Amino acid sequence: MKKLFVISFIISVSVSYTQAQVYPNYSQLDTVVFGELKATNTPGAALAIIKNNKIVFSKAYGISNIETGAPVTTDMLFYHGGLSRLFIATTILLLAEEGKLNINIPIGNYIKGLTPKIARVTTHQLLSSTAGLTEEHQTRCLCDTASMNNIIHTWKEDRVFTEPGKIYSGSHLSFALAGLVIQKVTGKPFADVVKEKVFKPLGMNRTTYRLLEAITYPFSQGHTSSGNELPKIYQPFAQNSVGWPRNSFISVNDASRFLIALVNDGMLEGREVLSSSVIRALLKAYTINPASPGEEIGYGVDISDNQGYRLLSTNTGWAGFDASVQIVPEQHLGMIILSNGKPLPRLTREALQLSVNGQTPLVGSMKEKLQMLPGEAKNYVGIYANERIMKLLLKDDKLFLQDDSHSNGLSSQTKGEEWQVSKVGDHYFIAANADASRSIEFALIKENDKIIYMHYGGRALKKQE
Repeated sequence: MKKLFVISFIISVSVSYTQAQVYPNYSQLDTVVFGELKATNTPGAALAIIKNNKIVFSKAYGISNIETGAPVTTDMLFYHGGLSRLFIATTILLLAEEGKLNINIPIGNYIKGLTPKIARVTTHQLLSSTAGLTEEHQTRCLCDTASMNNIIHTWKEDRVFTEPGKIYSGSHLSFALAGLVIQKVTGKPFADVVKEKVFKPLGMNRTTYRLLEAITYPFSQGHTSSGNELPKIYQPFAQNSVGWPRNSFISVNDASRFLIALVNDGMLEGREVLSSSVIRALLKAYTINPASPGEEIGYGVDISDNQGYRLLSTNTGWAGFDASVQIVPEQHLGMIILSNGKPLPRLTREALQLSVNGQTPLVGSMKEKLQMLPGEAKNYVGIYANERIMKLLLKDDKLFLQDDSHSNGLSSQTKGEEWQVSKVGDHYFIAANADASRSIEFALIKENDKIIYMHYGGRALKKQE
């Protein structure tokens, strides 16, 4: 009875700026949202879609806190990572325009006392996730200027797993270092600099990197759930390296202002808030994603060419929150979905399909299974590590994958089981559980005809000797 009460309590608040003869009827998304919230056991979500120079749809659904029943609103703050990396990149680029830093020289020029292997990377490599730094969900909090500086200076050379510029591999450490670069070249806390240079000029009045500021506004809690159990508030609030400066607090209405400027060459409400050179840099691809054919990587966004349009996207989740951002620059289109529980992929897909001129990306497992050559599988066997630990093992001439990750908030994707691996491309593979209800797609990357990396989940895992 309690769960039925919670579902019946779901309400929505709508702010629409559409002209019916020009824009789609987005109200048809209501059924999708309510269905997916129920299916994923997620209490609430907020959605905003911008087209050209305005919000064409902004709506909130459900509740922000399972214990209080307070409704979600479009001005409510969610903890998110989706646009946070772009905010850091924007600030870095603005400082570079002012001549305060050069993104292509080693960060050791700005941050003194770093170990040599970290000091040699560039700010550009940090922003494009090509710095060769390990991924790490630290248990220590990067929550203020002093702690971020102090913790970063404890990092040793084991935080570097490969040469800078060699391969794309997402790392929260990279964005922490980018935030510290901002602090060192300005002499101010990075959160203050981002607010001064990005949030304030764009009128993003509630957006912040500071938790103690965020909780003074209407604020959604994150939730977790298992099976058919009622969602629970994620406790305690995440205090780790996923925070500063990788994640910030934002509402869909504030996010819309940034998206409008991004797809309109820096213009917002008839004035230039960001220079066209900064916008070009934010929308540009800098490297490839080895695990996704045809996909490139920008400053914190995935970039793919679809039938008729170029899509920039970022999908992030942590601590009971999820965020999906989709941007089609050439169509002056952007959308953001914030959830206080699980991802909402159907809503993302159908909202995008309603909005774009062209075909939406195909969803589902890729490629036909290929036969491995005799003796080929043994070349892949080994342990691949970068915080997450993946094992490829051979049994009865068949290749299996086991995820052996059990630390820093990471859980085993295979739940300790061994999933059989199939080859589906030159260096692409799929591991599936016994009934094929769950799968993992990954790539194996060679150097000099030798397997060196597994690429999975946006990071490169290096094969252990």
